[in-house]
Amino acid sequence: MTQWSPSSDAEREVVAALAHAKLDAVSFEDAINKLVNVYYGFRSAYDASVKEKTALVGQLATTDSEREGYRLSYEVVVEERGELIRKLSSLEAERDGYRQSYEAVMGERGALREKVAQLEAQLGASQPEMTRSDAAPATDTTGLRDILHSLGRIETATSLAAAAGLASPDTVFPGRPQPGCASNYVICNSIPKAGTYLITELVKALGGHTDIGYHTYSNSLARRSDNGVFDAERRLGSGLWARALPAGYYCASHVEYDGLLELALMQRPEHKMLFIIRDPRDLVISWVDFVYSSASYKKMRRWNAYSSTMGAASYPDDESRIASSIDSLSHTGLDGYYPWIDSPACCVIRFEDLYSELSGIVDARATTPHVDRICAYLERPRPSAERLKGILGSGLTASSRREKVEVYKSRMSRANLAKLNDPAFQKLIIELGYDP
Repeated sequence: MTQWSPSSDAEREVVAALAHAKLDAVSFEDAINKLVNVYYGFRSAYDASVKEKTALVGQLATTDSEREGYRLSYEVVVEERGELIRKLSSLEAERDGYRQSYEAVMGERGALREKVAQLEAQLGASQPEMTRSDAAPATDTTGLRDILHSLGRIETATSLAAAAGLASPDTVFPGRPQPGCASNYVICNSIPKAGTYLITELVKALGGHTDIGYHTYSNSLARRSDNGVFDAERRLGSGLWARALPAGYYCASHVEYDGLLELALMQRPEHKMLFIIRDPRDLVISWVDFVYSSASYKKMRRWNAYSSTMGAASYPDDESRIASSIDSLSHTGLDGYYPWIDSPACCVIRFEDLYSELSGIVDARATTPHVDRICAYLERPRPSAERLKGILGSGLTASSRREKVEVYKSRMSRANLAKLNDPAFQKLIIELGYDP
């Protein structure tokens, strides 16, 4: 309630304003002061409202920018999805092409097998005592040898064609360890007992490559545990596993030469293969010691222990075991490895050269031309002399016998030395580049 009486129109307006604001005043000056305070209160509230509005407008602008960003991202995702769909369609078409090629190859393979069966039936009818190998003389008038060779090529071509769409490190080498830092892989290939694990240990010593944990063969591969036990072999042709072998790994291998495989390997820039050969006369001794005296042979596969025991019963002494090995070695298909010796797809090493060189290392002053050549081929630095000295005797199938070069001269009897003169064995010696 106002406690003074207005005397002019201005004072009456002030009284009305006070009433509107629900304020009391004891004098005109008091009324003016209170109205001024009300004004400033409204002004502060107005300023705060303007600031809030400005902030909201700023947030709205940011939201619009984000919304535009989301829209652009969505368009990119849509475009990428379209590209993936196009790639999927292309891969499906490619897969259909591989399927058709595979079916065509398998059809040709079936026709050739029928032809082989017909030719074998004809040969059997005309010469019932003749074996399949005897029926393929040098003239080969029936064309049987060419047909058998074509079958092998079809096997390889089929696996190579399949590899383009199926083979990958994860499907072919599951459970492999982490790779090394090298930009290539190394296939450590050899005739069995020619020094496979000597070169794997050398590659390991050079660094940069990790053992992939699988032993590979011409038509299969088997996973190997740390204690040297092998899993059952998986039927995968070399065209499959070689295509899937990734950089940074090495593997022990016994893979025979195949021209299509050679071409496929040379198309991979990361490809490296070491191929080690050995005097077949020392191979005989190595086989005998491995089968009958090595603990690693017996535990590799379930069959090996039984095979060793039965072999020992049939051949009870060293001379008979060596004689049996001489007889069988030249008939085990080792000629399938010969072409690797002249292949541009591999670096060839003689066991005798590498073993003698590693055995002769005394200190850092030792020269190692063969090791140096391998280092240059694999693009790896030469390790220390101490590291190289530790290679011998550390492989999976290494024997305790120190002498390993020309050891046959002291182990073979006169009768067994005479057996080496068999033409088939002499051919094996000469083809591998050794003096008879």
